[in-house]
Amino acid sequence: MEPVKIEKAVESVYASSLYFASGAFTRQVEKLAKEIWKPSGLPPAQAHLLLHVIDNYYAFPYFIAGQLQLSVSAITRLAEKLEKKGLVLRITESRWTYIMATPEAWPLKPTLEECEKAFIDRCNALLGENEALKLAGRMNEATDKLAAKSN
Repeated sequence: MEPVKIEKAVESVYASSLYFASGAFTRQVEKLAKEIWKPSGLPPAQAHLLLHVIDNYYAFPYFIAGQLQLSVSAITRLAEKLEKKGLVLRITESRWTYIMATPEAWPLKPTLEECEKAFIDRCNALLGENEALKLAGRMNEATDKLAAKSN
């Protein structure tokens, strides 16, 4: 007997599982993001970090982590990769480390902004106008509830 191939997530036996549904959703969003951010030459997470640093002149990893909803160690790893590419500097003074964009990073800003807009446009085309924004809002509310429960 040959196994049945499931074509759609809604047809899965685990379609009602938040754990598996969120994982499948994450994989599809990541696949789309990688495709759209390709012109920047950076993976989506590095591109977002760089855009944040460019827009904020310099920033502390702790505060960036809160904005990007990543751990401080993830921000540090991303910054290390951007530093190796010559796009950011990590400067430590006393106990504080901050990240700032190098002059080489600034010419990338228009491309990064175009990629961000293209991602929003593609999500709107696939999900419906402003549906990604609404979905992100609901997901953030649920994240906050789950985080409050686990603390």
